[in-house]
Amino acid sequence: LGLLLLTAIIFFHEASRFTELLVVASRSGLPMDALWRMIAAIIPGIFVFTLPISLLIGTLVGLGRLSGDSEIISLGASGVSRLRMLAPVIALALAVSCVMLYITLEVLPVSVRNLTNLKADQPLILETLNTQIKPRVFEESIPKKVIYIEDIDRTNNMWHNILLVDLDDDPRNMTIYTASSGSLRQGEREKMPELFLERVSVHRTSDSRGATPAVQDQPQQPEANVAQPEAQGNTPAAGAQGAPERERRRNRAQQPYTMARSQEMTLGIEVTDDKKEGAAGSFEKPPEVEEMTWGELLSYSPPPEGYREWSAEIHKRLSLPAACLVFALLGVGFGISNIRTGRSFGLLLGLAITIVYYLLALTGEHAAAAGRVPIWLGIWLANIVLTAVGVFVIYLQRKPGSDALSALASLRHYWTPAKNGGEESDLQAVTDSSNGRARNSSGAAGEARRRRTGLFSRVPGAQLVDRLILSDMARFFVYILAGFSALFIIITLFQLLNSITRHNIEWTVVANYLIYLLPMIVNYMTPLSALVAVMVTFGILQKTSQLIALKASGQSIFRLAAPALLASLLMSAFIFVNQDYILPFTNRRQNNLRHLIRSGQEPPQTFYQTTNQWIFGVDSRIYNYAHFDVATNSFFQLNVLDLSRDPFSIKRRIYARSASWDSAKREWVLENGWERTFQDDRNTGFEQFKERRIQVAENPEYFKKDPRGSASMTVAELRRKITDLSRSGFDVLDLKIALQSKIAFPLTCLVMVLVGLPFSFSVGKRGALYGVSLGIAIGLAYWGLLGLFEQMGRYEMLPPTLAAWGPNMLFGAGGLYLFLTSRT
Repeated sequence: LGLLLLTAIIFFHEASRFTELLVVASRSGLPMDALWRMIAAIIPGIFVFTLPISLLIGTLVGLGRLSGDSEIISLGASGVSRLRMLAPVIALALAVSCVMLYITLEVLPVSVRNLTNLKADQPLILETLNTQIKPRVFEESIPKKVIYIEDIDRTNNMWHNILLVDLDDDPRNMTIYTASSGSLRQGEREKMPELFLERVSVHRTSDSRGATPAVQDQPQQPEANVAQPEAQGNTPAAGAQGAPERERRRNRAQQPYTMARSQEMTLGIEVTDDKKEGAAGSFEKPPEVEEMTWGELLSYSPPPEGYREWSAEIHKRLSLPAACLVFALLGVGFGISNIRTGRSFGLLLGLAITIVYYLLALTGEHAAAAGRVPIWLGIWLANIVLTAVGVFVIYLQRKPGSDALSALASLRHYWTPAKNGGEESDLQAVTDSSNGRARNSSGAAGEARRRRTGLFSRVPGAQLVDRLILSDMARFFVYILAGFSALFIIITLFQLLNSITRHNIEWTVVANYLIYLLPMIVNYMTPLSALVAVMVTFGILQKTSQLIALKASGQSIFRLAAPALLASLLMSAFIFVNQDYILPFTNRRQNNLRHLIRSGQEPPQTFYQTTNQWIFGVDSRIYNYAHFDVATNSFFQLNVLDLSRDPFSIKRRIYARSASWDSAKREWVLENGWERTFQDDRNTGFEQFKERRIQVAENPEYFKKDPRGSASMTVAELRRKITDLSRSGFDVLDLKIALQSKIAFPLTCLVMVLVGLPFSFSVGKRGALYGVSLGIAIGLAYWGLLGLFEQMGRYEMLPPTLAAWGPNMLFGAGGLYLFLTSRT
């Protein structure tokens, strides 16, 4: 059960990519094999993570239940030693280790390789590009290409007024295509996607020194399809005219520029460099060590600089299966206890031990990558330390009365009512109160009730039954939220482990990242935790027959559900405050830290404003720049393109190595650049300058449009950005969906509680773990539907409001119907 739950949670954590593939494939009629292949490639990587944790949780829950029912005491009294009890657990751990060994040595490398190959699935990429590219938006999903389209005819699959840029490492060197119309279609050669363009103009610059002088363009026929160099200008005159002419020629030699015109043109879209190299028959790069099977790994001779990575991969392939044996040892040591614990406690304890294991593994791998410890010691550090802890705990348990969980007894007893009549006395007080015969409780029962209801004793208008339900729900909510948050942190660390070790990231950076990530984790996990807490709370009331007694005393399930619904509204308010006042700051900070961990360097500009930024200005003007300094209002490597409408082409182009704003004269000062003018796709002028002043409609504030994503903005900021971009003609569909989601998501707590209530009344005698499992299943179904609706909205299959509110409407209506038709 633990394996299924954990695998499902991690699987749905990656649900966005699956829902996008599902929407694309269903809309275009593509076969679903790419979706199934991606799922099959991801599942082994999830199993490597969940199999050891599930074995640990299963051992803790199973042995904890045996201890709670005093069966361990009976086994000990009959002469069965702790080592004998360890034997079946070790046997199970050996079986799981063998499965893990096969996955890590053979299956996982193939899965990683297949996942890499799936990124180049051409039919799927073609359809994804066709649906994702939106009008008046700079699309940069194709490597080293930028596409801008003014209008898209979805019915006929035609694009109008197209700007395509082939980028170079140097922003001065780029090829710009302008076309009046075109479309993206599947190519016949090697099934490569092709971009078909009509009435095309090509502008190409090169900053290579020593190139032959470029000459001015000659008129050519529309059907020509080859780029022509600029035709030679007038013969330089003697005397006074010779020097200026020679200067102009020398400037042209420094900036070669070629143009071409064509009635039709077809460009192949090559998605990855790997495919490009393979098609050209050039040297193929060897696979990464994580993509090698065990035999390939052993026969591989790494270069000196890759020896540590290769050696670490070998030890890692063996240490992960060995972790199953370590977890089995810890499960026996901590699972056999004199303290009565529930199965949910074993779940939380297993997650806590897993966190410790992966923190030790991260520390050891980080130290090994830095060369501070031998590679084998760094990779095996977590196994060595926790094995020693497990052996020590089992050795201590040989002494009568010793218990590994004795330190947790006081904490647990704080929440748990006394054994001698606690639950019965609480129930009696509740039933008497409901009939107007409330009486004071004394002794252990009264103290137990005061402990359970003390936190909510001052809630105005709350009866004793309300305080009991709220206290139990709050207790389970904190436990479950802590467990889910811990699981999310484990998943995050597991995903970033390679990046942390590869870039030698300091511990303080990782700790800061997790601290700033925690508010987002809490925001996502609160609705699911509320659902599970409600199901566990009322499930236990049903299992212990307290719900039957409450009904018999005249309490309806609608009255009993009132405090839970009130708590869900408070949680919804908390989520709204958190996402509107806390997350905009923490998300920006954790995005920067994640970029640092992933790439090993700070983002090029605060809050992810990337290089090679493209912005559409007024009067059909496009700006491209490598960097914009918001403090000094200055550009680095600025390109300005003035476009003509009919035909759609470039009429003027300005390049400047730097540009700054003169606030006194309200104009831009361009330095070290050149200007070219065109008419009817002919080069009509060229001038190089040291300094040039221009007045345009765009001031520095225009380029300070908020580069943050919707997750790093408040509702008010997002509304202002939608209004601002809409006035500029930009497509704001994704932002509209994000705005509606920010309003709809806080109410997810109310929806989850409303759905969980009717199911919790039917849990019966199955116990808390059944409620946890059912709650997680319902939550995962909701999250899967949420991702599906969001993708359908992005592909314009649903309006933004329905894309954001659809899951709440469906689940809310279903939960309300089941709740109102429940027996009361």
